[in-house]
Amino acid sequence: MLCNALDTLLQELRAAAEKAQEACGSLEIDGAIDHVHQLRRELEEARKAARMGGLVPLPGETTENCAMQLGTNSKTVGSSMAQLLTAAAQVNNNACSAFYHKGNLTNVAVSNP
Repeated sequence: MLCNALDTLLQELRAAAEKAQEACGSLEIDGAIDHVHQLRRELEEARKAARMGGLVPLPGETTENCAMQLGTNSKTVGSSMAQLLTAAAQVNNNACSAFYHKGNLTNVAVSNP
């Protein structure tokens, strides 16, 4: 259940990062996508270890504590995704606005997601 929740969050984060990359094409976004890919690899390694019974809780770690941490981290990821999408939309709006004001509006198609 924990792995599925993390996998879902990573998929959502990756989708948001890809949308942001489409909007601004930043190298920082490429780095974030690479980081998401690395996190996916680590998650897969954790799944394999869990299947083989190789995961053990840290001293003092409980299911309830982990569930609370997951909830907190999920909220943080959700907030970060919202900020990322807002920033990407702002960059996209600024780029479209600057393009329009320069008189370069010929053959431009702007799509609303």
